[in-house]
Amino acid sequence: MPNLKTRIEFEFPSEELARNIAFALEVNKKINRGKLVITSTGKKLVLDFEAEDETALRAALNTHLRLVDMILNAWEVVENGRSKRC
Repeated sequence: MPNLKTRIEFEFPSEELARNIAFALEVNKKINRGKLVITSTGKKLVLDFEAEDETALRAALNTHLRLVDMILNAWEVVENGRSKRC
């Protein structure tokens, strides 16, 4: 079975936020049965996933999307004193 590939692109309010999220995701970049390439250019963050099967791809996507969400929630608390999502 061929490898499955997915790209997710985010655009953030600042270059600093995009870089910081990329840095935070680098720590958890290892994917079982696949790989992740993280690129940050300007305000844009790109996550390129590649996995051997659907299960591995879904797990990697879920993990990293949740991490981005958690980081954004923490950033909102720091910036605004509270999260808009809670």
